[in-house]
Formats: sequence, structure tokens, C-alpha cells
Amino acid sequence: MGVIAKEVLANGRLTQRNQENEFIERSGALKEIAKEAGVEMDAIAIAAALLQPWIDLVLSGATQTGQLTSNLSAVGIELNEEQLNRLGRLAETPDYYWKQRKTLTWN
Repeated sequence: MGVIAKEVLANGRLTQRNQENEFIERSGALKEIAKEAGVEMDAIAIAAALLQPWIDLVLSGATQTGQLTSNLSAVGIELNEEQLNRLGRLAETPDYYWKQRKTLTWN
């Protein structure tokens, strides 16, 4: 049996298109690490998921070629413990995540 991670980008909330004030205030580490690696924020979020030993497969969810290209750049990114700890500060409680997810417009 394996674990498939479906919403590693939190339905776009861990990408540069997220303009929520609260996210912008907290997303510094994600932006900094992406800049250090020369990739977009989505690639770092996917790379962090791929590094979890309990995740066997990460679904992209890309709907456009550019998104898929950016998502695929996550393959091979290695994040160190300090970077993973910085990213961990973006974690949300399940209740907050689902509350925010309900407000998203689906396209």
C-alpha cells in the first residue's frame, strides 16, 4: 500500500498566484528557498512533499503546460533540515485549511 499526496500545493495556495494577505506575510521562507534553488514556489512545495518518506506519489494538479513544467522542476531538488524547518512554519491546522479551501473559486 502507498500514500498518494493530492493537494501538496493546497489548491494553488502555495504558489505565487496566492495573494491572501496572511499568506503573503508568512510566505517569506518559501520565496527565499525558491530563489536560492532557482525555481518557483510550487516546485519547493512539491520537493518538500517528495522528500517525505511516507509519501509514495505526489499528484501535480497542473492544468497548464507552464504549471506542469514548473511542477516538474521539483524533481531532484534537495532541501536541507534548516530549509524544511523554515517551510514547516507555513503549516496550518486542518480546520483552518478546510475553511480556507471552501472559499476558493474553482476554475
